[in-house]
Amino acid sequence: SSPGQNLHSAVRKVLESTTVDDAQRTFEAIRVANPGGMGKVEVCDVSAVPQVCLREAMCMAAERDAVAAQYAGNYAFLFHTVVPGFIEFCSRWGYHAWAATGTYLMLLSSNPDSLVTRKHGTKVSEQVSNTIKLLYRKITVGEMPRDFERDLLQMDTVLKRNGINPGTTADLIVAAALIAGLKRVL
Repeated sequence: SSPGQNLHSAVRKVLESTTVDDAQRTFEAIRVANPGGMGKVEVCDVSAVPQVCLREAMCMAAERDAVAAQYAGNYAFLFHTVVPGFIEFCSRWGYHAWAATGTYLMLLSSNPDSLVTRKHGTKVSEQVSNTIKLLYRKITVGEMPRDFERDLLQMDTVLKRNGINPGTTADLIVAAALIAGLKRVL
């Protein structure tokens, strides 16, 4: 960001200036990455060449994808909710991996994962969130999350066994960790 401009303002400015070319390149990158669970939509599907700017394309997808919703909302949710949670867990536990775990559980316990919703339906994504909520409460009242590592691994095993991947939440945690790091550097 330039002098006098905070990181969130800089991100907002970039998002507001996206182009059709940005959307076309992003859609191409998504097609190359070939992520699972994208589904098909009538307007502005990732398999087509977009005719709108990247931010507008993301606004169209915001209802069904939490990452797209970040573009639509200028990353406000990440900056104002997820990043502060990550920073708080870093301060509390002193270890970034556990901070990422705590933040992941915090976010997933209160926001059903949009990838899980697309692939398995609202009922399953809400069940996952409710189950995670119990684990989140256990971990956050304890002194060290390491004490609950067995519970975390067991939850991971159950999710994998059932083909459930709360990957959108994971993507948001990576973005939050990056933002927190950038804020610290800037």
